[in-house]
Amino acid sequence: MRETRVKKIFDIICNDNKKYYTAKELSDELGVSLKTVRNDLKKINSIFIRNGGVLESKSRLGYSFKITDKVKFMEFIKTNWYEFAFYDE
Repeated sequence: MRETRVKKIFDIICNDNKKYYTAKELSDELGVSLKTVRNDLKKINSIFIRNGGVLESKSRLGYSFKITDKVKFMEFIKTNWYEFAFYDE
Protein backbone atom coordinates (compact mmCIF):
# COMPACT_ATOMS: atom_id res chain seq x y z
CA MET A 1 0.00 0.00 0.00
CA ARG A 2 1.20 3.49 -0.85
CA GLU A 3 -0.18 6.82 0.19
CA THR A 4 -1.90 8.85 -2.49
CA ARG A 5 -0.92 12.44 -3.15
CA VAL A 6 -4.38 13.39 -1.85
CA LYS A 7 -3.46 11.93 1.54
CA LYS A 8 -0.03 13.54 1.53
CA ILE A 9 -1.53 16.97 0.81
CA PHE A 10 -4.17 16.45 3.49
CA ASP A 11 -1.50 15.46 6.02
CA ILE A 12 0.56 18.55 5.23
CA ILE A 13 -2.39 20.94 5.40
CA CYS A 14 -3.57 19.46 8.69
CA ASN A 15 -0.16 19.99 10.30
CA ASP A 16 -0.74 21.98 13.49
CA ASN A 17 2.47 23.99 13.10
CA LYS A 18 1.14 26.17 10.30
CA LYS A 19 -2.34 27.41 9.53
CA TYR A 20 -2.08 27.97 5.76
CA TYR A 21 -0.08 26.39 2.93
CA THR A 22 0.36 27.86 -0.53
CA ALA A 23 0.14 25.74 -3.66
CA LYS A 24 3.82 26.56 -4.23
CA GLU A 25 4.79 25.20 -0.79
CA LEU A 26 2.81 22.02 -1.45
CA SER A 27 4.33 21.71 -4.92
CA ASP A 28 7.85 22.03 -3.52
CA GLU A 29 7.14 19.58 -0.68
CA LEU A 30 5.72 16.93 -3.00
CA GLY A 31 7.99 17.50 -5.99
CA VAL A 32 5.13 18.01 -8.46
CA SER A 33 3.98 20.94 -10.58
CA LEU A 34 1.74 23.75 -9.35
CA LYS A 35 -0.93 22.61 -11.83
CA THR A 36 -0.87 19.11 -10.36
CA VAL A 37 -1.22 20.47 -6.82
CA ARG A 38 -4.09 22.76 -7.83
CA ASN A 39 -5.88 19.86 -9.52
CA ASP A 40 -5.36 17.72 -6.41
CA LEU A 41 -6.67 20.52 -4.18
CA LYS A 42 -9.85 20.71 -6.27
CA LYS A 43 -10.25 16.95 -5.96
CA ILE A 44 -9.66 17.04 -2.20
CA ASN A 45 -12.15 19.84 -1.76
CA SER A 46 -14.83 18.01 -3.75
CA ILE A 47 -14.31 14.92 -1.59
CA PHE A 48 -14.43 16.82 1.69
CA ILE A 49 -17.35 19.10 0.83
CA ARG A 50 -19.51 15.99 0.47
CA ASN A 51 -18.16 14.58 3.73
CA GLY A 52 -18.19 17.32 6.34
CA GLY A 53 -15.08 19.34 5.55
CA VAL A 54 -13.81 22.07 3.29
CA LEU A 55 -10.51 23.45 2.02
CA GLU A 56 -10.52 27.18 2.58
CA SER A 57 -8.48 29.30 0.22
CA LYS A 58 -7.31 32.77 1.22
CA SER A 59 -5.50 35.04 -1.17
CA ARG A 60 -1.79 35.44 -0.33
CA LEU A 61 -2.09 32.96 2.56
CA GLY A 62 -2.94 29.66 0.88
CA TYR A 63 -5.11 26.72 1.84
CA SER A 64 -6.39 25.51 5.18
CA PHE A 65 -8.68 22.62 6.12
CA LYS A 66 -11.80 23.12 8.21
CA ILE A 67 -14.33 20.60 9.50
CA THR A 68 -17.88 21.79 8.81
CA ASP A 69 -19.75 18.76 10.17
CA LYS A 70 -17.76 16.82 12.74
CA VAL A 71 -20.07 13.79 12.89
CA LYS A 72 -20.22 13.43 9.10
CA PHE A 73 -16.47 13.94 8.74
CA MET A 74 -15.58 11.38 11.43
CA GLU A 75 -17.88 8.84 9.78
CA PHE A 76 -16.16 9.49 6.45
CA ILE A 77 -12.71 9.01 8.01
CA LYS A 78 -13.81 5.72 9.56
CA THR A 79 -15.55 4.30 6.50
CA ASN A 80 -14.40 5.84 3.21
CA TRP A 81 -11.14 7.76 3.67
CA TYR A 82 -9.07 4.65 3.00
CA GLU A 83 -10.16 4.49 -0.66
CA PHE A 84 -8.84 8.03 -1.25
CA ALA A 85 -5.75 7.77 0.94
CA PHE A 86 -4.07 4.57 -0.28
CA TYR A 87 -3.59 2.49 -3.37
CA ASP A 88 -2.16 -0.93 -4.09
CA GLU A 89 1.19 -1.14 -5.82
